[in-house]
Amino acid sequence: MKERGSREAEKNTILEKKGEQRKTEIFPTETVEWTVLINPLGAKLKGKVKLTDEIPEGLFLDRDSVKLYETKHVDNSTALIENVKRMQK
Repeated sequence: MKERGSREAEKNTILEKKGEQRKTEIFPTETVEWTVLINPLGAKLKGKVKLTDEIPEGLFLDRDSVKLYETKHVDNSTALIENVKRMQK
């Protein structure tokens, strides 16, 4: 009897957010660089999807630093296409 390959359950996290504190020449005080992954495995989402993140008091968003990437899913890989759309002001 021929055995079939095993199946592995892969966790499909729809949203992942992480931040890293650091100092830069432009902002000598500490800044936070955020990385947000939205639907990294390309699940089919129904309806309109809206991401909302409230900025705590005392912090601000440097809109010029925001980069959006599109992903293209191919066999066992994900390619990133940088800055597909600038953030609306």
